[in-house]
Amino acid sequence: MDTSKEYINMCEKAVEIQELKIIRKSKKVTSVPCWQFAKGDFFSSQSGIYVEGGLPSFDNGQYYKLSDFVWLPRQDQLQRMVYEDCVANCEKTTHWELKQFYFELLLDAHKLYAWYQSEGYDYDHLDSMEQLWLAFVMKEKYNKTWNGEDWVVSHQT
Repeated sequence: MDTSKEYINMCEKAVEIQELKIIRKSKKVTSVPCWQFAKGDFFSSQSGIYVEGGLPSFDNGQYYKLSDFVWLPRQDQLQRMVYEDCVANCEKTTHWELKQFYFELLLDAHKLYAWYQSEGYDYDHLDSMEQLWLAFVMKEKYNKTWNGEDWVVSHQT
């Protein structure tokens, strides 16, 4: 699991991805956004890297302030985002090639590198599979690429 400063920065700036871990906790009339941890989730905070279930202070279902943590999606969680989009947006009979591409991509890292290179992006600065998968998810779902400092809208489609 990548816990490098670069991956933490990439995750923190991937607002769309961070929002996937936010739930709304009702407080009478208003709704307060907050984290809900799931077993095996990795989070970064100013005091270190944490894994849900590994520390007594991280009780299942406990809520935390948004500003306290950055969710670090694991590779399987990033892959699931691609798979779920594919299943939701493709019909088996008319989009079989696209589904096949995604399924093969999940199984073959070389295809992922080839895809990233074919899109015209330099992947040499991506140091882990989590970074590569995050870049893929951000491009496919939100049309954004990592410029080394932030996610920017891609002009290539």
